[in-house]
Amino acid sequence: MGTGSHATWNNEADAFKHTYMQAQLALFAGKHIAKFAGDYHEMQGNKDMGQSKGEENMDKWNNAQGREIAKEIIQEYGVWATAPSQKINDVIARKVMERMKSGKLITNPDDKRVYKEGVITGNAAPIDSAYTK
Repeated sequence: MGTGSHATWNNEADAFKHTYMQAQLALFAGKHIAKFAGDYHEMQGNKDMGQSKGEENMDKWNNAQGREIAKEIIQEYGVWATAPSQKINDVIARKVMERMKSGKLITNPDDKRVYKEGVITGNAAPIDSAYTK
């Protein structure tokens, strides 16, 4: 982890907060609002903070992972999971940590995986590049 004002910046804590926030927002406000909010936050980071392309990629990747977690939770627990509760917050946190431990989150802006709009692959290649028609 970082220290001081950078304790949650470009590391595991940063990956966790982006993924968790997007999962929670997607559950409670919908995936489209969550994506808009995440993209807007990155746009502000680019404009106001001069964040690097690697940082933006890391954040957008992890944001998408969070929205996928929300989708999983709805499939597993049903639509009642969209109501805020401590239980759902705990489920989100557990799923974020599972993805972190399995290497599915980006925890460093130098990671070579590239976020592509609408493509969630974890560590695998996108399906459309794995075979031809």
